[in-house]
Amino acid sequence: MTTTDPTTTDTYRKIAARLTMLRPQIDLKNYFAGPNPDVRLYDEKPYIRHQLEKYGVAAATTTLDGVTFLPKDWEELIKKLRIAKTTDGFDAFAEGQSPEKASHWALDLSMAATIGKGFREIWRPKLSDKPLSTRDLPGRHGFGLGRDRGQWSDAYSSQFGKDPQPQDITSLHFAVAPDRVNVQHRRNRLRVRGRGRCAYGRAELRASRRQ
Repeated sequence: MTTTDPTTTDTYRKIAARLTMLRPQIDLKNYFAGPNPDVRLYDEKPYIRHQLEKYGVAAATTTLDGVTFLPKDWEELIKKLRIAKTTDGFDAFAEGQSPEKASHWALDLSMAATIGKGFREIWRPKLSDKPLSTRDLPGRHGFGLGRDRGQWSDAYSSQFGKDPQPQDITSLHFAVAPDRVNVQHRRNRLRVRGRGRCAYGRAELRASRRQ
C-alpha cells in the first residue's frame, strides 16, 4: 500500500510528459475531482482504490496499467481528446464506438471491455531523412540477379546509415467515464497505413479471436 503522492511517480510523470506532446497540451490535473474516502470502485485493485480514497488519483506500478483518477468535467476531457492534434497537425486519437455499431471493427472490438469511452493514440511512422541514391539500386553491388549475386560489397554496405531516432511504437490509451478515467502508455498501438487508413495490431487481433 503506497503512501507516495501518485503524481510524483515515474508512471504518472511518463504519461504526463507524453500529453505535453499534444496540441493543445492536456494536463490531467485540470480534471482531478480530488480524493473521496467513500469511493466504491470495487472492481479496481485494492492499492488503486486506496490511492483514490486518499489522493483522488492512483498510479499503478507500470505504465501498462497507467494512471486512474476520479474526474470532474469528464465530458470536457472527451472534447479535448477529440480535437487533440500531433505536432504535425494530424488527429492524435482514434475514438472507439459501440461494438454493435462498429466504425472500425478491430478497434471497437479491442475496446469492448473498456469502461466508458475509449480513445487510442494513432501511430504514424517517421520516415528516414536519408536521401535516395542510385547506388542503392539492387544488382549494382552483389545483391541483384546477376553473376555477382551473393557477394559482399563494402561500397554497398556503406550506403546504409544509422537511424538517428528508433521508431517509437508506444501509444496512450484513454478510458473516460463519469466515475473514473484511466490512462495507459502501452506498446500495442493502432497503426496507420497508406492514405490515413487504420490497421489493427496485436491487441486488436487478440480481441477479435476472443469473439
